[in-house]
Amino acid sequence: GKKAAQKIILELAGKLVDDIINTRAHAHIYDALTTLKFSNSEITNAIKKHNLTDLTESEGIKIILQSLGR
Repeated sequence: GKKAAQKIILELAGKLVDDIINTRAHAHIYDALTTLKFSNSEITNAIKKHNLTDLTESEGIKIILQSLGR
């Protein structure tokens, strides 16, 4: 009924916010690494390999740079 629908909407809204935050953080990491002349495929593969969800952008960049060997 109505209460179940409201509960589903609230759960989905929370997930959407988390996804937007993660996407924005990944975009900033991506931009920083392209500035450092990494290729699109290098960056994409490195981001896919690591769970960067609970990290700051700086921490994410550091982890990706370490995985890329630089």
